[in-house]
Amino acid sequence: ENDIKVFTANIIYHLTDFFTKYVNEVREERKIKEGKEAVFPCVLKCVQIFRKNDPIVIGVDVENGVLKIGTPLVVYRERDPKDKNSQVDRVKIGVVESIEHNHKKLKEARKTTGS
Repeated sequence: ENDIKVFTANIIYHLTDFFTKYVNEVREERKIKEGKEAVFPCVLKCVQIFRKNDPIVIGVDVENGVLKIGTPLVVYRERDPKDKNSQVDRVKIGVVESIEHNHKKLKEARKTTGS
């Protein structure tokens, strides 16, 4: 009912082993779950546009941070310096679905990885 885990063992050392194993499993499950929901910020420089329509394919350099699969891509339009009431616009382009470097698929790209 309350999702409470009960540990039983005849030897106290086995009890601590069971508990330690359980805690590690719960932590690993949380990492996986929260990792999918987390957004890792990065700054990209567009090098080349290979395809402009769905799906768009862009060659980029990672200037800062880590680019991961699932990262939402957003372009920020700067404020008009002549208009004090203008605000920064955010335009969502899409989500990173794959990353390649030299025709090899990657899970993530960093500044040192290159385009």
